[in-house]
Amino acid sequence: MAISIKDLIPFCEEVNDLTPEQQQKGFIKHLRIPPNFDYRQLLRSENPNTIINENAFSKKDIVAQPELKDFNFKGLKDFIPAGKLSLNPLEILINKDEKQNVVIQEKVSLNDYASEEAKTKWNTYLGACYILTAVVDGKEHFIKVGQTRKTMSERAGSYSTGSLKYIGKNSTTNLRILQSMVNADPDVEFRMHIWYNPDRHSGRISLYDEISSPLADGTQLAMEEITIKKFVQQFGFKPLGNVQMDPQTECLNKSKSSTKTKKPKRNGDPSDGNGDSGTPPPPLNLYYPSFPNLPVIEDSEKDKDKDNEDDYPCECEL
Repeated sequence: MAISIKDLIPFCEEVNDLTPEQQQKGFIKHLRIPPNFDYRQLLRSENPNTIINENAFSKKDIVAQPELKDFNFKGLKDFIPAGKLSLNPLEILINKDEKQNVVIQEKVSLNDYASEEAKTKWNTYLGACYILTAVVDGKEHFIKVGQTRKTMSERAGSYSTGSLKYIGKNSTTNLRILQSMVNADPDVEFRMHIWYNPDRHSGRISLYDEISSPLADGTQLAMEEITIKKFVQQFGFKPLGNVQMDPQTECLNKSKSSTKTKKPKRNGDPSDGNGDSGTPPPPLNLYYPSFPNLPVIEDSEKDKDKDNEDDYPCECEL
């Protein structure tokens, strides 16, 4: 589905703040997507029969989530505050000449760093696990756990693929998270907390006399999985941003499932986790080879700028 400027205009509100320079260039209106915009309207305007279960989460959804301070995971202390996210909704500049109309795409960035350490890690370290939170009335609520093998600066930038310009083609995760943030109520503040492997955050690997590009070591994937697992164990559900459906529908489905009569399971049925002994089965001991004989070559200072270029496709997320 191709979205044009004309498709977006009916859903925008007018902002009366054109600069003299913009007016000289022939622009006559400044429009933007309003807070709490339901992007399903845009899909239905193209096809009234479109059924989409997901929607941007609201302030009401956010305040219903647990507070970060109540998360009893011992690994939480190793996440450092990165800072407050800067968020811009989609905007349109209307020109006297329609061919000169301009769409300013949604943008997510971090400019208000919590510390110099956070600034350095956000922009240069590879392989992060992150926690997205939202602050409402002084309370910081848990929203999402994610990971990236690139820098967090690049990950934040990749959320732009959730733009309304690409609706119907983009990642449902990026669409939902981006639109939830950029169209949130003005008094909602989004923050990031980041984690890196303290032993090694990135490096190069030498194989067959060749040296690889800088690579994250993969522990961010394990940290993401473990953090979500501990959250579910404590609160009984996934974080809001890790649920791929409308929160109200999720609650409705839980309510329906809780009223169903459960079928008795056979003794020893592994699906019930109890078996004959009445105790849960032991956890799987998964083995990941460490390849101890492969030398890790750290980046030199002069190569850092070159090596942080985006040479990889966007990562998949839960």
